[in-house]
Parts: sequence; C-alpha cells; structure tokens
Amino acid sequence: MITIRCTCGETYHADEQHAGRRVRCGTCGNLLEIPKDAQNIANPHERFDLPSATDPNMPAASCSHRTSRLRILLWGAAASLGGILLVSWAVYRIVNAPEDETSTASVPTRGTQSPDPVAPVQPVRSPCQTGAQVRPRSGAELGSRYRGGLGELRVANGTDADAVAVLIDNQSELPRRAIFIRSGESGTMTSVPSGRYRLRFQLGSEWLAERRFCRPRRTSEFDSAFDFDEVESAGGIRYSVHKVTLHPVPEGTARTHVVPDQRFELPPP
Repeated sequence: MITIRCTCGETYHADEQHAGRRVRCGTCGNLLEIPKDAQNIANPHERFDLPSATDPNMPAASCSHRTSRLRILLWGAAASLGGILLVSWAVYRIVNAPEDETSTASVPTRGTQSPDPVAPVQPVRSPCQTGAQVRPRSGAELGSRYRGGLGELRVANGTDADAVAVLIDNQSELPRRAIFIRSGESGTMTSVPSGRYRLRFQLGSEWLAERRFCRPRRTSEFDSAFDFDEVESAGGIRYSVHKVTLHPVPEGTARTHVVPDQRFELPPP
C-alpha cells in the first residue's frame, strides 16, 4: 500500500500496481503522482492527523484553500444581510407611503375623526321616602295654567293602580294639562281650550310630592288624537266632551300603545 499526501493536507492510499500514475485531489484539485518506490507503504491501520489551522508547519496551499472558503462564507453572509435590508426598506416604504403616492392605505388625522357617540345620561332620582308620599284626590290638577276653554275630558280608571292623565298639544308636543285619578275612580279635566291633543297616561303607586310615582308601572298613549272644538249656534256654544277609560271595556274602540317612561312629562306647576 502506497500513501500519498497532498499539500492541502489530504491523505490518499493506493495499491502498488498503480505506482507511477496520477490521482487528482478531491479537495484542492491538484494532481498527485503515485511514487514508484515502496518506501511510502504504510500500515493499513495507521491513522494520520491533519495539521490544524494554527499549525505553523501547515502548507501554504492549505491556508490558501481555507482562506478562500472563509471569503466565500463572508460574501454569502454579506449578500444575505443586504437582501434583508432591501426587503425591510421596501416594507417600510409601503407602510409609510405619503398620500400623494399610489398607496391605498389611508389614516384619518386626529382633526377629522368623528367623535364617539355619547350615551344619554339619565337623571339619578332620589330614593322614595315615606314622608314625601302624597295621594291627590281624583281630578286634582297637576299643572293647570293652560286654561280658558269649555272642553272637558272625563277619565275613568278601572285599574288596580293610581294614574295620571296628560293632554299633549299635537302641534307643539308640549304637555298642557294633567290630572290625578285614583285606582277605581274617575276624574274630570275642565276648561280645555280648543285644539287637537294626544292623551298620555301613566299607572303607578306611591305618588311623591316631587310629582312622580315612586314605582311607575307602565306609560301608554292613545293611538288617536282628540279634537276639542267650540262652535257657536243659535242656542249657544257647543263644545267637546270626551270620555275615556284607562282599562279595557267590552266593545271599546280606543286603542293604546306603550311608550318609554322617560317620555312621561307633566306641564309646569
């Protein structure tokens, strides 16, 4: 067995029958000549140690080869870093494109942002106090400045709760007159001026001096408005008198619908 060592540090073994021929190194590509003498025959089990990179006796060709590989690695790392920087710059330009460029992204400025919707704040009512409770008589006025007509409104409350009936001007939406009607009783609103009105009422219990039910049960309104007319004739002035019930009656024609309790308002005291 003939042993051949390349200047790059690689070691090869060849049979004696190949003496005088050449073999190419698989690492550096140099042509190595197989010597004809048998002095280089080595033990098949002999192990050869390659020179380290710090060995001062390492051949120059090996150092040159390792330097080339190091340069290739450095150039590859530099190219990869350059590619990463280029992609990052492109992403930055797309995200931060100005408005006059062909970018479909748009960010509203602080001055053009619409304000967030504000939920309506309901007034906080004080808790009910027993000493503040009152119970007006049926027909008692709860605000009676709007008077001067001849019209009448008679309200029968056949429910198991007290009630307050309010006349609302159909044109101005303002509450004009209001009366209190106890449970199981009737009340009459007199001196109603001519006009067209809607009738809204609320059922509840424990009426307070601050003009509200401590425990409101339901607020409703009649579907049809009421016309109060005054017509002069030879026998005098004819005026309107309306009669309503707050409880269902057989063959009744008036219809009501429920409205929010917050819409229940009284005329000024």
